[in-house]
Amino acid sequence: MVVAKSRRSNAAIKVETTEIDQVGALLADLPEREKTEVPLRDAIEELQDSLRASLNKGYSYEEITKILNDSGIAISASTLKRYLSIVQKKPATGGKTRAKRTPKS
Repeated sequence: MVVAKSRRSNAAIKVETTEIDQVGALLADLPEREKTEVPLRDAIEELQDSLRASLNKGYSYEEITKILNDSGIAISASTLKRYLSIVQKKPATGGKTRAKRTPKS
């Protein structure tokens, strides 16, 4: 037989304003955490100059991929090629730029 437990609604729970202030101050004082991992695309973006230099030296995407995989960066040749083309298209300002429209006279 299943017995239903009565649960209080979260809206019914009250929090002291002093607790909010204390926790807010505690959170504000937390130090920055150093990133120990980044997304694969970001890693390729950081390595793009070295990767492009290797391609210019005559190495293939497959050869570079083997080096990356042996170094702990798991990626396929097709993904490497795609990510390099994506980061190459990014504007240097970090945001999208659009041409301004000029009103017709």
